[in-house]
Amino acid sequence: MTAVPKTEDTAWPWLAHYPAEMDWRAEIPVKPLYALLDDTVAKHAQHPAFNFMGKRTTYGELGKMVDRFACGLKKLIKPGDRVGLLLPNCVYYPVAYFAILKCGGTVVNCNPLYTESELKHQILDSGAQIMVTIDVTPIAAKLIALADVCKLNTVVFCPMADILPFPTSLLSNWPSGKTSPRSRRTPGSSITANWSPMTAISCRIRSIPIAISRCCNIPAAPPACPRARC
Repeated sequence: MTAVPKTEDTAWPWLAHYPAEMDWRAEIPVKPLYALLDDTVAKHAQHPAFNFMGKRTTYGELGKMVDRFACGLKKLIKPGDRVGLLLPNCVYYPVAYFAILKCGGTVVNCNPLYTESELKHQILDSGAQIMVTIDVTPIAAKLIALADVCKLNTVVFCPMADILPFPTSLLSNWPSGKTSPRSRRTPGSSITANWSPMTAISCRIRSIPIAISRCCNIPAAPPACPRARC
């Protein structure tokens, strides 16, 4: 039996499902990953980047959020520092991801479904001292419990309500037995977290006071704020 020679089209069957205007053979420029986002923001600022539960975010809005996050994060880390992301699939993930890259940091991806013991092992193994998560109790409570044992310096809580469309954003803060408390202290721990999504988020971890404005709603950075390069 004679083998049928493979062409590129038969070797990559998914090409048949690509849009006509997408070129599989297009050259990819050699530059930092965050620079590709900057280029897209410059060219397609008004185009939609994400649609999260009905709330759309344009590339222009995404670029501003990434830059603001990076300007705040640069005060907390230096190039090479590891920053953990304990986030579900939401807009905060790409914002934090690209902001870390702009600061020269190393992203440590953590699964929000991990148990405390699994998360503890990953944080200690990676050496991450800063974690970014969301103010949803089943996820954020794990970091509060592990803050001391994992020697975390900073935990950034991102308000879920800020990325939801109206009126869902209001319902997410509706008082119930399962909503996150506005203030909670873990017994035997030195971490205190204010959960109000409408105000600044402050954290005190291992007696190190840190104030962090609402993630992605930080006031616009001053023009003099430099962009970090990898």
